[in-house]
Amino acid sequence: MALDSIRLIIERYNMFSMLRDKEEEKVWILDARDRCDRCSAQAYVKVLGKNNTDLLFCGHHYDKAMSNAVGYDNMMKFMESVIDERERLQENRTIGSAN
Repeated sequence: MALDSIRLIIERYNMFSMLRDKEEEKVWILDARDRCDRCSAQAYVKVLGKNNTDLLFCGHHYDKAMSNAVGYDNMMKFMESVIDERERLQENRTIGSAN
């Protein structure tokens, strides 16, 4: 019985380690040189348009554009695809709180 419990603990640890390793492999496309078109803060969202242009947004301005009906409708008409890396903001908070 105790041996089964130990095996289960080891199995869970290995699964957690595999998940953690996969997260560490994440590659970000946007970097500090990419700036919001509206306020020049670091961009975390890149909207690729149907006419081969793109728009860069900080998290705040992307949320603002998508949270009202007119902005949302305009964005849906413009966009072909979106690169959304706002989760980096949460990741940065987590790293900062650990220090």
